[in-house]
Amino acid sequence: MGATKRIFKFQNHGLKKSILGFWSVILTINILTYILMVNFNSKIKIGLFSSKDDIFSIVGGNIMPIFIFFIVYGIIMYHEDFALALSFGVTRKDFYKSVIVNNIIVTLSFAAIQVILQIIDKYFVASLGYKPMVEFGIFNTATDNILFIVLTLSLLFLTFVSITNLIGVLQYRFGYKFWIGFGITAITLQILGNFSAKKILGFSDMYQWIWSRFNSSTAIFLTFVIAIVCYTLGYFIIRKANIRK
Repeated sequence: MGATKRIFKFQNHGLKKSILGFWSVILTINILTYILMVNFNSKIKIGLFSSKDDIFSIVGGNIMPIFIFFIVYGIIMYHEDFALALSFGVTRKDFYKSVIVNNIIVTLSFAAIQVILQIIDKYFVASLGYKPMVEFGIFNTATDNILFIVLTLSLLFLTFVSITNLIGVLQYRFGYKFWIGFGITAITLQILGNFSAKKILGFSDMYQWIWSRFNSSTAIFLTFVIAIVCYTLGYFIIRKANIRK
C-alpha cells in the first residue's frame, strides 16, 4: 500500500494544477455567459439546449469540455508518469491501482462540482425568464437527491475515464499502430452502420424499442460493467507493455 500511496502523490503533483486551471477557465466562461445574457436581454444563449428553444442549461455545456479533459488526462498519464514511476521501483500493479484510485477521486470531484453548478444554474436561467433544463436522462436536478445525482454522474464520468484509460494504455503499448487500427475500425463500423440502417428492415424501430426499456438503474449497471471490463483489459495490456523512453 505504501508504494501505491507514493505513486498516487506523484501522479497528483501536476494534476492538481491542471484541474485548477481547467475549472478556472470553465467558471470564467460560465460567468461571462451569464453576464452576456443579462446585458443583451437574453438574446444570447450558450449552453445545452433541449428540443425546445426555451429550455436550456448554461452549465450543461460544461459536459463536453469535461469529456475532452478526460480524454487528454487518460492518454497523458501513461506518457508522462508510467516509465518514470517504474524507474523508481514502482511495480506495474501498484501503478495501475494508483491510476484507478486517481480516476475515482477525479471523477467524483468533477461530478460534485458540475452538479453544484447545475443546481445553481437552474435558478440563474429561471431568473432570465427561461425554463431551466433539469432532466438529464439518468437524473433530474429538480426531483432527485443531490447525493444520487453526484454518484450517478460520477459513475458516468468514471465509465468514460475507464474507456479513455484503455485508449491511453493501447496507445502507449502500440503507438501509431493503434491509431491506424482505430481509424480503420471507425470507418468500417460507420460504413456497416449506414448499410445496416438502410438495408435492414425495422432496425431503427428495434433500436428505439430496446432503448425505451432502459431505466436509470439499468443504465447505471451497464456503465459499471463497462468500467470494470475496460480497467481489466487495460491492466492485462499495460503489464506486458515495453517501457518507452
